[in-house]
Amino acid sequence: MQTETSSAVRFFLEKGGHIRVVVLGKPTDYSLRGLEGPHSMTIPRVKESVTLACLRLSEYADKIYVPKLNMCNAEFGHLDKHTFHIESSGVRLIKGRDPIDSFDLNVDSSVLMRTADCVTLLLWHESSDTVVVGHCSRDSLISREEVQGRIRTRSHSSVINGMMERFRHISRTGIHALLICGINGRNFVHNTKDRAHGVYNHRMFQFLHKNCWDNGNMLGGCLSLHGVIQDQLREYGVPAENIKVDDSDTFSNPDLWSHKKGDMGRNGILITYR
Repeated sequence: MQTETSSAVRFFLEKGGHIRVVVLGKPTDYSLRGLEGPHSMTIPRVKESVTLACLRLSEYADKIYVPKLNMCNAEFGHLDKHTFHIESSGVRLIKGRDPIDSFDLNVDSSVLMRTADCVTLLLWHESSDTVVVGHCSRDSLISREEVQGRIRTRSHSSVINGMMERFRHISRTGIHALLICGINGRNFVHNTKDRAHGVYNHRMFQFLHKNCWDNGNMLGGCLSLHGVIQDQLREYGVPAENIKVDDSDTFSNPDLWSHKKGDMGRNGILITYR
């Protein structure tokens, strides 16, 4: 289901209306850049940016978890491990302590995913209360170590592995997925002739081909994060008809921030489980 709201670019209701997803974009920057603790609010530029973001967020929630997503480590973690909280514009922001890429979202909770071109993945089961949220970047979906033929040191090859472990004791056919936002594959080009990254890009596409991930979207060096996610989910037995893809493209949509376009801002993907 989709409708317009005052400051939302996209709006979704899932799981019988119990999950609400709001995609927030320009002109507000939801990166919360510079917010390293309560003391950061004494810095004028940080206070102004955070206050404006909270003002927009206050339309939808008054207590919001903000996970630390900057490592692309494919790790599953917990939102209750946090470093500090601040209150601004009627919103309490709770910032995560440990770098993670996925986590459980509990009932009566809201989480803010700060993204530019990465895909936010939402998983839930039709006969369970379990709801899992994931940050799906290129490097959280595809292990750089494995691409380069090295022994993997992180727990999971892909963030999808950790997310799917939460459903290991129940039927996979009851799992539903929503892929939110992210860059379209046609705009996410990885040149195999590039001087700096060409060798790695070539090995990455070989790795994808070997694993039968995103086989249909690799022509011209294009990498579809959405394609890789869908292939990995289907490997686990998630029915194709249960996978929904938001067709918004951060690169071509003027209302969304995109790292590929050179934007410094971040979109806010606000997910509430009621």
